Amino acid sequence: MFKSNLIIYFVAIALLVASNASADIPLEDTPCWMSTESDWDDWEIGFGDMNNDGYPELAVSVEIGPDRVYRNIGGQLETTASWVAATVSNVALAWGDVNNDGYQDLAVAYAAIGGGRVRLYMNNNGELETTPSWTSEMGGGMDISFGDMNGDGWLDLATTDWFYSPNVYLNLKGVLETRPSWQATDLVNTSSCAWGDVDNDGKLDLAVGRTSVGATVRVYFNQDTILETAASWLSEEWYYCTPEGMAFCDVNNDGWLDLGIGNTGYGDSLGVVAIYI
Repeated sequence: MFKSNLIIYFVAIALLVASNASADIPLEDTPCWMSTESDWDDWEIGFGDMNNDGYPELAVSVEIGPDRVYRNIGGQLETTASWVAATVSNVALAWGDVNNDGYQDLAVAYAAIGGGRVRLYMNNNGELETTPSWTSEMGGGMDISFGDMNGDGWLDLATTDWFYSPNVYLNLKGVLETRPSWQATDLVNTSSCAWGDVDNDGKLDLAVGRTSVGATVRVYFNQDTILETAASWLSEEWYYCTPEGMAFCDVNNDGWLDLGIGNTGYGDSLGVVAIYI
């Protein structure tokens, strides 16, 4: 990753009426906000309303340095982060209300091969703790995602990691287990993950990207509140590409979630963005 400041480009959203349905919605070409901090390795960002004031804060995972949260003060992000973690070296993050107290907690992760683990900063009435109160016993993460796998009303945490299988840590009524109850049996070397109800059965399925030569995207379908351990859907192979990012969205508005992925390339093979309908 290259050294950079955090930059945000805001989209100006206009109310469209029938007489003006084709009006342009421009994205400004110069940033309206920029962080004062600059790092070599800002990996991931995520918005979450930390203090429930209706304005989302911006969290940043930093590989070489502590994670940060920029508070949103009445619609304007502070340029110097007022929340800084006591721990360092993370590449993935996700907001989620783990203990159902109405406040968003923050999970972060780093690859296990680098000594990383998955960690959770609990939110105490609008203030995140700076030292994580929960840490996984085994495995780290290059990507993490919250989703209620078993439909019990508590968010579970999915992780992917280089040289490891995808995992899901169940939420036991407000406390994440430290060893995952679910682990895939057909895949190691994973890079990305996303929850989505692919087959519209009311249960969340898990999409996972595999890193290394012959990379694939796989979907583990949810069968009676537990994911299958061997994926029943596999994409074509992406030679010398790695699906580093993925997201579900109903692109064609047909009522079924589609899957978008972003690939990084290796050598002479260029990464591409792809959508599976």
